[in-house]
Amino acid sequence: MNPIILETMNDIINQVEARGWRDLNGHRDRLLKKYTKQTKVIEEMQDDWEVATEKIGQQNSDLHNEIKRLKKSHSETCSYWQNKVQKLEKENKDMKQNLDYWKKEAFSKDNLKIQNEKYKSALMNSSGSFKCDECCIHLTEDDIYRSVDEGRLLCEGCSEGDE
Repeated sequence: MNPIILETMNDIINQVEARGWRDLNGHRDRLLKKYTKQTKVIEEMQDDWEVATEKIGQQNSDLHNEIKRLKKSHSETCSYWQNKVQKLEKENKDMKQNLDYWKKEAFSKDNLKIQNEKYKSALMNSSGSFKCDECCIHLTEDDIYRSVDEGRLLCEGCSEGDE
């Protein structure tokens, strides 16, 4: 083969190889730049992720503590109101017992008044004569009526002297 052709072919091959290497090196450089940028972005994202994870962990801890505090507060509030209700129920029961007692007392007092009036009426309508427990004189109807209120048979003079 002709040396000029051979030399030209070698030049062309060398140029093609050089262009290939330049293209390959350029491509490699572009990929390295791209991967370097992506690596920086990934590292920033990892830093952001770590910060976000730490922040979420702190918020979770704060929320957990807040839940504990609210549960304790709820429990204390429930206990307070349960004690209040129990105290009010006891007071209500005591008041009801007092009311029942005073109803019985009022009923008893009313019954005693009615019974006292019956005794007064019976005394007034009786045909017997009554004597004063102190001086033994015969009692008038007024004396008898007053004596029933006092609980003893006394004449007007003895009754006034009693005071």
